[in-house]
Amino acid sequence: EAERTLELFNQMRAEADEKGGKVDADEARERLRVMRADAAGAPSDARPVSADVISYTTAVSACAYAEAPDEAMRVLDMMRADGVAPATLTYSRAIAAVLTDAGADACERACALFERISAEGLHHNYVTTNMVLGACATCRLADRGLTLLTPIIEGALESGYAIPANATTAT
Repeated sequence: EAERTLELFNQMRAEADEKGGKVDADEARERLRVMRADAAGAPSDARPVSADVISYTTAVSACAYAEAPDEAMRVLDMMRADGVAPATLTYSRAIAAVLTDAGADACERACALFERISAEGLHHNYVTTNMVLGACATCRLADRGLTLLTPIIEGALESGYAIPANATTAT
């Protein structure tokens, strides 16, 4: 199943390249619909990949690669509507997609997605955290970045993580 998912991702990337970097959102949704189709009775090697978190994350990732943030958000919405819970990686790829747009609106969209990671009880990873904080710095939204970072630091301290003394000093 993982090999089929990788095949789907590579196919979507190749098609995006052929279309000048654009992912056709309708086509991506149709592929996901086919993947959800009941494959009962089909030989195991002919069964489509079930639409699971990996499949949806693959589609969101293809949208990020193609710099198609609106399409990535549509796939994320479809994922939720289908009752599939996004993973941290799904949000990370959606954040990467929205940050392909420029300006404070893209930064705000990225921050909102970042907040959903916590709201859904998922853990942040370093890559996603750094990506969003970097966007906040670029967009001159330092206060917004601090607002996002504060609960992460507080959670780390509550769990017994020790922050090195030199971590808060400028060098």
